[in-house]
Amino acid sequence: ITTEMYQNTYNRIGLGRRVVEILPAESWASSPKVSETADVQETPFEETWEHFQTKYMVWFHLNRLDVLSGIGRFGILLMGFSDGKWDRPLPRGVGLLYLRALGEYYTTILKVEQDPSSPRFGRPTMYSVKMENGVDSSAKTLRVHWSRVLHVAEDCENSLIYGTPRMQPVFDRLMDAKKILAGSGEMFWRGGFPGLSFELMPGLADAEIDKTALKDEIENYQNGMQRYLTTVGLTAKSLAPQVADPTANYETILRDITITLGVPMRIFLGAEQGKLASSQDSKAWSSRLRRRQNNHVSSFLI
Repeated sequence: ITTEMYQNTYNRIGLGRRVVEILPAESWASSPKVSETADVQETPFEETWEHFQTKYMVWFHLNRLDVLSGIGRFGILLMGFSDGKWDRPLPRGVGLLYLRALGEYYTTILKVEQDPSSPRFGRPTMYSVKMENGVDSSAKTLRVHWSRVLHVAEDCENSLIYGTPRMQPVFDRLMDAKKILAGSGEMFWRGGFPGLSFELMPGLADAEIDKTALKDEIENYQNGMQRYLTTVGLTAKSLAPQVADPTANYETILRDITITLGVPMRIFLGAEQGKLASSQDSKAWSSRLRRRQNNHVSSFLI
């Protein structure tokens, strides 16, 4: 499954977007609080941090990074500094200008540290980043040094830099859901009006049918404003509609997806934000969210 396939699925299939966004949405349901001490009175550090967070919208960009890093195998937070020397190590004393979260679709790892004695052994040292302006088809590609990037990957198995795309374990089920929904539309379109059957009247077995005239008559009836059929020697019968309810098949796929992801069905569907879920489901889900907030969000993002 290519990165482009994951990105297209996220962009065009709502169920795929939900799979990617469910964990970040629940993990970031409330913004984190940064405090230096337990005192109620704000310290200079806390005041500076709040000003910094407000100016650069840190929580927004980290939340976005959490989402985008799950589409493919990783994501980055690109930090733009005032020196503008993207491919150089970040020096001291330069000012931060902006933050921008990007997924793997727009990012390529060019080089990895090969020195076993380096603390960054096996980690990226240089990235290629495609910057699109969203206005036209033009895009600028930058070579970016690792010191100007926050690299985030989740569910890493045998790699330090590549995680598991959130859609990967359920990708086949997402394609099945796409088939059912697309097939349902086609089924209702074709099955709602399956067509007409024209039969010769008794005693006219040897009669010749003007097929061209009959075809024109049907075209005018189906595609025009004509609401009648002129049939000489023929009887027109409507074929029985052939429409099936796809609900059971679709719910089976949803159930398999939620089981694989470990998300209670009603929380995944957004039924009153999970308030209708059983107390046992809610308790287990809350515990999982706390683990993710501590082990991933706090450790690798914040």
